[in-house]
Amino acid sequence: MQNNSYNAKVSNEILEKFSNLIKILDDESNSIPSIAKRAFNFKGRKSENIALKVLDYISTPESKICDPFMGSGSFVFASSMLGRETVGIELDNYTYNVIKTLHSKIDYDKLELMFQEIKSEIFNDVMYLYKTHCCGEVNYIKTLYFDPVSQEYFNPQPHREIVDGKNVKLYYKCPVCEDTSKTFSTEDEQKLSEVNSLDTSRFPDHELITNSRINITSSTGADRYDRNFSNRNKYALLLIQDKISSLPDCIEKDFIQHALVSALTLSKITQYGSSSDILYHVIQNKAQDMNVWYLFESKYNNMVAYNKYYCEQSPDKETLLSFANIMNGDYSTILSQPKFNQYFDVIYTDPPYTDQVPYLERNQLYRDWLFNFSDKNQFQLSKQMLDEEIVVTNAPSRREKDIKNYYESIDKMFSIFSKIIKTNGTVAFTLNLGKKKFFETFSKFIDFARKNGFEYIYRIDLAKNDPTLRKQSAWRDTLSTEMLIFFIKLDEDKAYWYKDDRNIELELGKLIYNQILKNNGITLTTAYKEVSRKILNKQVEDLTENEINRIRGLISEQFIIDPRTSMIYVDPDKLYLSIEDNTTLFNKLYDIVPILINNLLEKWGSFTLDDLYFEISSKVCNGDPNILAQILEDPSREKYIVNLIENYCNTDEKSSYTRKTRVSASPTEDAIDISMLDGYSFENVLKDLLTSEGFINVIRIGGAGDRGVDLRAKKINPQTGELEGYIFQAKRWIGNVGGEPIQRLHSMMVQYSAEIQHAICITTSDYTEHGKREAKSTGVEIVNGEELIERLNTAFPGKYYHGLLDFHNN
Repeated sequence: MQNNSYNAKVSNEILEKFSNLIKILDDESNSIPSIAKRAFNFKGRKSENIALKVLDYISTPESKICDPFMGSGSFVFASSMLGRETVGIELDNYTYNVIKTLHSKIDYDKLELMFQEIKSEIFNDVMYLYKTHCCGEVNYIKTLYFDPVSQEYFNPQPHREIVDGKNVKLYYKCPVCEDTSKTFSTEDEQKLSEVNSLDTSRFPDHELITNSRINITSSTGADRYDRNFSNRNKYALLLIQDKISSLPDCIEKDFIQHALVSALTLSKITQYGSSSDILYHVIQNKAQDMNVWYLFESKYNNMVAYNKYYCEQSPDKETLLSFANIMNGDYSTILSQPKFNQYFDVIYTDPPYTDQVPYLERNQLYRDWLFNFSDKNQFQLSKQMLDEEIVVTNAPSRREKDIKNYYESIDKMFSIFSKIIKTNGTVAFTLNLGKKKFFETFSKFIDFARKNGFEYIYRIDLAKNDPTLRKQSAWRDTLSTEMLIFFIKLDEDKAYWYKDDRNIELELGKLIYNQILKNNGITLTTAYKEVSRKILNKQVEDLTENEINRIRGLISEQFIIDPRTSMIYVDPDKLYLSIEDNTTLFNKLYDIVPILINNLLEKWGSFTLDDLYFEISSKVCNGDPNILAQILEDPSREKYIVNLIENYCNTDEKSSYTRKTRVSASPTEDAIDISMLDGYSFENVLKDLLTSEGFINVIRIGGAGDRGVDLRAKKINPQTGELEGYIFQAKRWIGNVGGEPIQRLHSMMVQYSAEIQHAICITTSDYTEHGKREAKSTGVEIVNGEELIERLNTAFPGKYYHGLLDFHNN
């Protein structure tokens, strides 16, 4: 298949393969299994079902999959469900341990006996702490709503959980009034006084690593481990922990231990109706305090259900760990082992997100409990772990973890990935970057990927729960939502040329472009000298053969080289990203838009403006949304694009565009709109037209070295009977053609006058006054869009029409 015209690094076949993923995911919502959310707390879980479908599509049964930032294990276990050989790595010792424990093969009978032993010995002691009465019947407090700052229990500030002033939810339904809630009473006040006098000095009260972004601040006291625990809940937690600690060591004991640790989240004083996302916020009013036994037993039951569910999902019906080798440690250290060199076919991961989730700091609640009561060696938060974490944090004790350090870590990450993944292997990321950071951070990801031998190929918006909207990947605010982003490991000869952190390809493009404009073209010899001296810092005679070949190859990709004179010229149809000014880029982009509109209509039948921006960003702007944002910085430019879309399309109430039905403009339903053809197809149409008009030896010569000449042909001059040479330039443009292409055609005609007697420029648009004057003075013939469609209709009645003629006339 011919390489796509926008990205010389990746074939159309590969791009088409990944674009088909949208269809694969059409019926899949981006949801997390509730059984996973109920089992244990983890910030940033990802959809296993989406990972299942993606991995099933991009890998084979023989593929080796790696998730170097395993987290909750969504991708590792999705891969394992497919029976793929999988490696998962997690730096955080707490997260690793809870995942390994919950996916281990458990003796359920033994587990239940151990849990019942705990319950029989301490259930009554724990419940006594929450004892109350309703209608004279013994009951227990399940949840107490109150205002901590004023210590108001009798008349706390109202909220949706307090109905009719009843701010105590009961453990059991009252057998008399059949209610499940009651008002706080003097008995409850006395019980509170009693439990507040209990000795909880063994409860951890050490200082935490502060981070204001996750509410661990010294000003609120949240930097003390015990800050948000009531004395009653401290005592209850210690009672349960002491009994767990007395159990014999085994995986079942670890399982029960994690149930208690997971219960810590809501064992704290939290916001009423609180979810488990906010761990350290100090609540002033409208708080809740929950029954620890209720939380512990609920987590235990949820974890058992979780374990059984995932064992059932395993191909061997026992444990997914049979297919996943999960490891605790620094990903770079583990993957630097020689055995992993060029080992993996796919890396599918959720990489660290700048400052969004500092996991080691966030998980202090869980890890520190295990450090105190379970295993000090296994659950230590070491300096090495803190140093190895990829994160941006505002923790005063970790000031070195800034954005500069983060980007260095991402660069290193891609360097390691380049070593462990096979050529043509896929790297898939889920990214959920903040709005303000998205453009810069995503651009950095693309730059570091290219520096280390990868190319960006596609992205899918996962944030929209309506799968039909998933292909709508907005280019502005909504680009900050959760995205699935794909990179491919390039062949060595296709990889970008970097020197240290410098993109030599980009520097070369800028240098040659500016030299051409300054000197109206330069020779290949001059280009070698300029590149060697100004970019590679060496003399031209010191260039290696490989460097010479790379320089020539890059110049050929980006510019026009005249094969006869070795002169280099700017390609007027190419977008020189990061080189040309935004106005020039927009004008060129504008000419490409009809092709992209046609592609979207043929593929999907309809599209949105966001779809079009996605297509532009992915296929024209090298996947970098920052470039598109700069090109469209002038709001009027978007208006031009919308007007252009509406020329071709109708719109509906959902702001989706569909192809307009042409009533009278074309005699046939399957007529082709020449204004929506790509350059290659347009040149083929002209080739057929010229052949039908009596030209012979019509050949396409468009490409590197054509100097703007797209077609050559011969035709007999009826007056002389001589066979004369013709050259043609094809401009499938929206904007009018100026004088430069005319001058270039004339230059070629003069230079090769013995072979070429006629030069003709053909466009779908029209010509500027300057273009018309140049044509008149040079003798270059010009054909505009109206004249072209007239000739096509004469040669091929009803086969072609021109969708932009009415647009231009308006």
